Amino acid sequence: MTKWTKEKAFRHAKKFNKFREFDRKAAGCYKYLKRNGWLDEAVSHMERGKQTFWTLERLKEEATILKTRTELYKNSRGAYNAALKNNFLDILYPNVVA
Repeated sequence: MTKWTKEKAFRHAKKFNKFREFDRKAAGCYKYLKRNGWLDEAVSHMERGKQTFWTLERLKEEATILKTRTELYKNSRGAYNAALKNNFLDILYPNVVA
């Protein structure tokens, strides 16, 4: 079992070019960096997977077409799930009383 230090973890992370590979093959290092708040810095050189399609700007465009949360849910499930996950529903539909 490796006793991680910040320096050791950063050196180990430099061996990987892809974030997903690092996450899978170096789970202990990944968890150590994440727990200490250094993960983003340590993996900044790595290639990331697919970026999210549903940005707040795109969700706002979708919300101008689909006027209610229910319409968004029924007609654009991916957009709804992204808005829900990122806590954007209240931004997109501010006049809804919960």
